[in-house]
Parts: sequence; structure tokens; C-alpha cells
Amino acid sequence: MDGHWTEHVSFSQLVQIEQCPYSYYMTRIAKVDVRENAFAQAGSLVHALLAGWARGELSARDLPRLWQEKYDEAVTELFPVYLETKGYRQKLHDAVLEYFAGFDGFPGYDVVAAEQVFVSSLAGERFTGVIDLILRDQTTGDFVLVDHKSSSLSSFRKTKTKMYRQLLLYAKHIADQYGVFPSRLCVNLFKEHTWDEQSYQLADFIEAVAWAEESIQAMHARELPEWLELRPEQFYCTQLCAARDACPYGNPQYHKKDEVKNHRHQQPEPAAA
Repeated sequence: MDGHWTEHVSFSQLVQIEQCPYSYYMTRIAKVDVRENAFAQAGSLVHALLAGWARGELSARDLPRLWQEKYDEAVTELFPVYLETKGYRQKLHDAVLEYFAGFDGFPGYDVVAAEQVFVSSLAGERFTGVIDLILRDQTTGDFVLVDHKSSSLSSFRKTKTKMYRQLLLYAKHIADQYGVFPSRLCVNLFKEHTWDEQSYQLADFIEAVAWAEESIQAMHARELPEWLELRPEQFYCTQLCAARDACPYGNPQYHKKDEVKNHRHQQPEPAAA
């Protein structure tokens, strides 16, 4: 299956395979029709607005107004039913509106770049990514990487290592382009109005690279039956997976955990590549 890896590798690809190889197979090899989820749609709008501000195309005053104007147009998918019935759609709208209403930029930092697409090398592969925001400390001159996340605080705490692993891998691009690694890695939890950060550590970078290299080697070793390996997880399969319309585990009939468990080893027919 090496032919599917000659173009490029990204962090999202590695995470998708770790989550469910079949999801990767369906979306990137068989190329079935995909469907975004509401969380991703809302996050994309926030990213676009913050990028517009960072590039000088929008003022801070524009952000609350544009968020309100574009929210319904951008978020076309439904949130999970149990959240919709609790008014989550409006709660998310209001939480982000409050964030933008109080947004005053990033005092003490200069913007270097926003939504910067890069191509680097990793384990002999072309490694690509998009860095949400690159800042430079006005006092020290240090580079700072920022990733905007729509995660809840509780979800972030559970996946913190994975989120910082992404920034650690992206830090190599900063070293390649500017000759120095960033001093800090930051996660902007905009919905929670919370900022989390950690200093760049060489040991953490080495661990992240080792994980990526191991993942890439495992990808090359996969044969077709392994790509059809399903790893059903109720919330991911029914609410988040982009291939949920084409996969039986994304079907509402499998919403109950015991039903998912009972069908765990029944692989569907692979889609035509």
C-alpha cells in the first residue's frame, strides 16, 4: 500500500489512522463522499476570523459581528442530539461571541504568520501542516506557536499530550525556516476563554518525532486487510468521522454500545478504490 503515501504525510493522517484505519481507507484511499461535523465547521469559522485579524484584513471589532452573521451559514450540520436538545448550538455561539467581544489580540507579541502552510521532511516523507498562528515575543524575540482549539477543557485535559505533539512536530518547520526552535507552544481554547502553554523541550520533541516515525513505518507495512480494520467508538463513529455516511458504524442503528460491541468483528465490504 506504499503508493498511497508518496504524496505527503500530515499529523491529521497519523491521528486518523491511530483512531481508525478504516476511516482513513474510506476517506483518503477509496475517497468516498465525506461529511464534516458541526464542531469542525464552527472551529473552521473561528480559525478563518482569527486568521483574517492576524493578517490585518479584519479588525478586532469586526470579529463579533462576523461571527454572528456567519455562524448559521457555516455550521450546517447538527450537533449530537443530546447536545442540541440542551441548547448547545446557542451556548457555543454565545461563548465564542463573548470571546470575540473581549478579544484584544495578543499583547506583547508580534504576528509573524497565520494559517501558514508548510512542507517539511519527516522519516523520509514530505510532511505537511498548517500552523494556526506564529507569534514573536516583543521582549525576548522568541518564537511562539499557537494552535486554536474548540475543545472543552475536560476534553483538552484528556488529549493534551496529543495536542502538544502536533505543535512539537510543527516546531521543526520554525527551526528550518528561522534557524531556531520556538520557546513556547500554546493552545488557545477559545470556547473556554482559556490559554494553555508549555515550554519547548528537546526531550518532548524527540518523543514526538519517534512517535511519528514509528507511525509512518507502520503505515508502509500495512496491507489491504489491515486498512479494513475497524475500531468502533460510538461518539467518533456516529458524530465525528467524515466517512460516517458510508460506514455501518456511523449508522444510527449502531448507536447503542452493546450493538457496536456485537458488530465489532464484522467488517463491511471495502469500497472500491
